[in-house]
Amino acid sequence: MSELYKKVERFIEESFANTKHIHTVIHSKLAVDALKELEPHADEAMCIAVLAHDIDRAFIDRAEGLNGSGYKEQPYLKNHQEGSAKIIKDFLEKNGANKKLVERVWHLVSKHEEGGDKDQDLIKDADSLSFFRGANTNSILNKYPKMDIRGKIDWMFN
Repeated sequence: MSELYKKVERFIEESFANTKHIHTVIHSKLAVDALKELEPHADEAMCIAVLAHDIDRAFIDRAEGLNGSGYKEQPYLKNHQEGSAKIIKDFLEKNGANKKLVERVWHLVSKHEEGGDKDQDLIKDADSLSFFRGANTNSILNKYPKMDIRGKIDWMFN
């Protein structure tokens, strides 16, 4: 991986280090693995996008009070996607990434939950696959014991 990718990885790890969303680092890395399974020739922008797709959760806790079906509702979805896209765009710009890569990463992250075009759909699918790997569901259940997790599972599966 490039030096820029490694900087993004460190940014993700450091951003989540002291949060209750520490599992997101593992989820994000599993999403990169899933992306490479779905698209072995994924470019750097796609790998960075899937790694950073949930970065806003390190800074904003939008999940408080949501039930499982709340993940697909507006404004949560829009705010989460756009918030993550802006954070990673700002980080990439501050770290000297070229404009074309920055715009592509922003584009991919801005629709990572809903999909849209072929590449946004790949990011969405890699995110969904990674949700079912590791201990993601247990982590969510432990963190939000009153949440009806079935809605989130259905959302990710579909």
